[in-house]
Order: sequence, then C-alpha cells, then structure tokens
Amino acid sequence: MHASSILVWNIIENCLLCLIFYIFNVQSKLRTLDLIAYCGYKYVGMIAALSLYLVTHSLFVYRCGLIYISISLSYFLVCKFLFFLNKFISNLFIIDKMSSITNFT
Repeated sequence: MHASSILVWNIIENCLLCLIFYIFNVQSKLRTLDLIAYCGYKYVGMIAALSLYLVTHSLFVYRCGLIYISISLSYFLVCKFLFFLNKFISNLFIIDKMSSITNFT
C-alpha cells in the first residue's frame, strides 16, 4: 500500500513539473529522467533519518538528522536547478531590462 502510493505521488509530482515547464516555456537541459532523479533524492534523506532513529532510538537525533538532511537537500536542489535554469533566468532578466529601457514613463 505505501510503496504504491509513493510511486503514484512521485509520478504526479513529475507530471506537474513537466506541465509547469511546458506552460512557462522553460528551456533547460533538464529532461524527464533528470526530474525523476531529483525528485527521488528526498527518499534517500528519509531513509537516512529513519536509520538514525533505528540506531539511536532517540527522537531528538531523528529530528535533528531530518532537519539537517532537509536543509542540505534543499540547498543542493536549489543550486542544481539554478545551474540548469540559468539560461532561462538570464533571458527573463534581459527581457525585463530591455522593457524597462524602452519604457520611457
């Protein structure tokens, strides 16, 4: 029951990401398999945090590990997505700068 529901939510998450990339016309080097891999990293952190709890039997260690893993995963994903979407973001800023230059009001 749990593994199949996780698989369904992972598929829904990846479909939404692909749809958002399509709607906003994001041009990046990210492909569907890259998105699946990046969405799957959170499960590694969950397993590591649960392993900490099973080894120490301490809820405090589990929560500290979960917070650390969540923060490090968030930092990693933001850095990677900014790297892949750098071209898209720079194009947005160029268009924004050009519109502010041509707007004389």
